[in-house]
This record gives sequence, C-alpha cells and structure tokens, in this order.
Amino acid sequence: NLAKAEDLAGTIPGQVSEPELAGLRRRVGILERHVQATRDRPHDNGFLLARAAADASAEQAKVELEAARGANQRVAGTVSPKSLRQLEAALELAEVRRSIWADPSFLDSPLQVMQMQIDQLTDEVFELILRTDARVLHDRR
Repeated sequence: NLAKAEDLAGTIPGQVSEPELAGLRRRVGILERHVQATRDRPHDNGFLLARAAADASAEQAKVELEAARGANQRVAGTVSPKSLRQLEAALELAEVRRSIWADPSFLDSPLQVMQMQIDQLTDEVFELILRTDARVLHDRR
C-alpha cells in the first residue's frame, strides 16, 4: 500500500497527502518491528508489539505537530488553533501510552498481563471509533 501511494503521489502530485504517506510509513515500521519481535519471540510477544506501536505513534504525533507548527511559522493561520490543539492532544495521549509501555512491571503476574491485553483492546476500539467518527465528518464535506 505504501509503494502504491508513493507511486500515485509521484505520478499525480497532491493525490496522496503527506500525512497519509507518513501514516503508511509508520504502519510499515510497525509491521517490520512485528516481524522482528515474532522472530525473536514467537510466542507471547504482545508486549513488544504494543511497545513498538506506542513508540511509532508517539513519533508520528510529534512529526505531525511539528509540521503544523512549521506551517504556521511560514504562513500564520495555515493550521487553525483547534487543529493545533487536536495535534497537541494526540501527542500527549501518544506520550502517555508510550510511558505506560516503557514500564514492563505489569508483566509480573498473569492477571496484570490480562489487564494489559484488555487495555490494548480498549485502545484499539477507541481508535477505531475515532477513525469512524472522523470519516463520517470528512465524507460530509
């Protein structure tokens, strides 16, 4: 999908936005980490995968916020204050998630591992809800 998007962006500029390309690149990075984690630890690698995803999400959120701030420095008002606040909140959430995964102490007992898995699923469902809500708003434009 990344290669297709890059080809399209190269053929028809503006057809694929930079945030879309960045998201695809982030997904490829997560998948590469997933492959390596699975090779290194074929079973019970959920922690490694979640940590890799949290790291990638935090880095992506930081890049997106910096890009928006840079755009506003070049041309004031390019990115609205509401959009900036949304990007700041996304980075804050990503950093909190990253800090949670940086401390593997919750792997000390099977019950804590199960809670971690429930938290992971909750985060994924929440992200899907946000994407679905955003798609509805985007489709109305």
